[in-house]
Amino acid sequence: MFDFLKKTWQGATKRAREEEDKARASSPQSAAPGAGVVDMMPSMAGEFATKLASRGLTLDFTPASLPSVDRVLASATKELAAMPDDDRKKGQESHTCLKIAAYVGEVLRREEGGLWATGPDGLPLLDLGAHHAPVVTAVFALMTDGWIGMPDGPVDTVVAYYDHVSLEARGRLDGIVRGTHPSLESLQQYLHGYSGGLDRNGSVGIHVHGRGRGLAIRLRYERTYPRRAHRHHHGGGETGARGKKSHG
Repeated sequence: MFDFLKKTWQGATKRAREEEDKARASSPQSAAPGAGVVDMMPSMAGEFATKLASRGLTLDFTPASLPSVDRVLASATKELAAMPDDDRKKGQESHTCLKIAAYVGEVLRREEGGLWATGPDGLPLLDLGAHHAPVVTAVFALMTDGWIGMPDGPVDTVVAYYDHVSLEARGRLDGIVRGTHPSLESLQQYLHGYSGGLDRNGSVGIHVHGRGRGLAIRLRYERTYPRRAHRHHHGGGETGARGKKSHG
């Protein structure tokens, strides 16, 4: 089935390019150039979510929606297992695999950042920077074997796969930020000590964000100022908070 899956994806990309060529030929100014895996996977994910919405199942591209995807995957796998083992079954398996993988990848991309890219096998994967998530082959493994082989041991659900990939991506970012320091807390203490040498009234905060379109690291330096006591002048009246004399 894996070879059939690759042929299905190649066919889909070929049709997309042909449609782009037709659109460009009929309206060169309005046609969007260069649509490929980066555009196709989000589009597939949207189609998958829209189709399930018509059945009363809401998928909002958040991690909380992934248990529903697991149920859809289990139901689809069961239905496919009852079909005759022919090209029609392989085609349906391939399309189901690609659409579910597109949705899972889009949830990862929106939460952890990253970009869609083409892997060495010619299938889409999610490039998370220091880590690649081959979501198509992962979903394929769930459909055919019932589990996905991961470095820390096999996982048997989409939810578990997402959690593993998310944790690994954040762990690698954490390592990049920490450098030689054992933890973010020790790095923050080091930076606070460094800033203290410049200004004793300063503090440093480290903020690592892993949501939205990318991962962001922000170092914030805050300076505090000691409060000054009000001075009272005798004989010429009392000075108020705004520095004006109050005449009595």
